[in-house]
Amino acid sequence: MSSAFKCFAVCVLCVVAQPAARGEGPPPAVLHKDEGELRTRRPREGVASPSTEFLLKIGPKTNGSKHLLVFTEELHPGAVIPRHRHDGEDEVILIQTGTAHLWLGDNEYHAEPGSLVFIPAGTWISLKNTGTEEPPGPNVWTGC
Repeated sequence: MSSAFKCFAVCVLCVVAQPAARGEGPPPAVLHKDEGELRTRRPREGVASPSTEFLLKIGPKTNGSKHLLVFTEELHPGAVIPRHRHDGEDEVILIQTGTAHLWLGDNEYHAEPGSLVFIPAGTWISLKNTGTEEPPGPNVWTGC
């Protein structure tokens, strides 16, 4: 991943399911900043993407988690995560550094370092990196 503005976008989407019995789930894990599986987004016609690469940290193929997806992503200044929603999953975004402007449903918010954003399933969301520095920028973690 380039060293440009980091929106540590950890998109963690929870799947509604019964928790695994003790000892049947994935092993505990500690992943450092650059650890995970580097993935490239496939372009989709008519859908803008803030970046082409993201680092998958937690998921079915990386550590066996069936109920959690976590990834990080760098967003350049001015980059936008287009309006979208997750119908079956809640989402959490943690802005670690930098600033962002968010649209949640019909409301707009300004997020600064340390801001935590909770997005209930079915809520329309969009985010714009309003920072100007080149790294680091807003670090975003999403999870549920």
